Amino acid sequence: MRRSGLKIAAWTDLYLNQSAGLAQLEDLVTAVLHRKQGHGDTLLATGLALAASAGIPQLFLVAARGPRPMN
Repeated sequence: MRRSGLKIAAWTDLYLNQSAGLAQLEDLVTAVLHRKQGHGDTLLATGLALAASAGIPQLFLVAARGPRPMN
């Protein structure tokens, strides 16, 4: 996801396996200067839409335990 000026605001990895019926979203990151602006929500919604359009009804979101960025 990019904002004006072509700076990357947020990114994620999406894996789709139609034959197994699996979708997985991981490593969702929003750059510090772009947090609290809905970019993570947009990436998650886009991942869900792409999985659904590929005929995959569920998406797994992989989240690691441990400290989260606080800014």
